[in-house]
Amino acid sequence: MHNRLTAGARMIEIQEEISGLLNEAARLVRQHGVDSEAARADAYWISHIRMALGGDHGYIGNSICSMMDTAESFLEEEEEEEDTTDATPDWV
Repeated sequence: MHNRLTAGARMIEIQEEISGLLNEAARLVRQHGVDSEAARADAYWISHIRMALGGDHGYIGNSICSMMDTAESFLEEEEEEEDTTDATPDWV
């Protein structure tokens, strides 16, 4: 299961990288686009990507299963597996 833990941690890193790139793209649209382009971008593709990534995005809606949800599931399953070890002494 160590691979799931590693994968979950890497997915969170990727989510953060994508979020940073999305912020950069949104900034470019605001700086170089007209108001209607920026409004459309924020209302559609920017918000959709933010919700799909998960985490604190500030929108009312949410993704049914975000990238963050999946990464956290990988990490939680690893923790649950560690917690299920039999702590009963052999002499019992």
